[in-house]
Amino acid sequence: MAETIFHIVGANLTPPALSDSVIVLIDAQNEYVSGRLALEGMTEAVGAAAELLRRARAAGAPVIHIQQLSAPERPLFTPGSPLADFIPDLAPQPGEIVIGKRNSSAFGGTNLAEVLRATGRKELILAGFMTHNCVTATARSAEDHGLRTTIVAAATASRDLPDSLTGVIVPAKVNQAAALAALADRTSVVIADASCLT
Repeated sequence: MAETIFHIVGANLTPPALSDSVIVLIDAQNEYVSGRLALEGMTEAVGAAAELLRRARAAGAPVIHIQQLSAPERPLFTPGSPLADFIPDLAPQPGEIVIGKRNSSAFGGTNLAEVLRATGRKELILAGFMTHNCVTATARSAEDHGLRTTIVAAATASRDLPDSLTGVIVPAKVNQAAALAALADRTSVVIADASCLT
């Protein structure tokens, strides 16, 4: 039977308490709802992310919103357009930090590491979009900063992708499952939804 590296080395896979964690919500923007990068299962994923935010806010956990920024000529996340805006149900509340990024990882070229250091917390709970790209890149970067990550699977989503070697379309569900399985191998604790958090 296949085992994750985490299981082989006996890593602690217990999800952190919300009261010990920082929530990082990655690129919860309209591009992923109605733009060229519309993802599969977004209605459910947005609902799951909203529940995560509700629980986090009730527990007093810091919430950081990451926002993908694009140059004016880019066809994705077009600045000044509704597609670059936050999904209304996941929009920041007063006092919550918003960090803009231009790279896949929320740490790349931003002050996220410094903001997290100021909280004194080393547990990150990640949600957002897309699982196979920015969520994965952020989780792997967090490890380099000595932070432990937990990913709320229901609050993430992916899309169909073409296989660059064969041209065959790899379905979103396959990409989603593969990305989460790869992260769970030795990078992040992966939980089903926010109900797994206390």
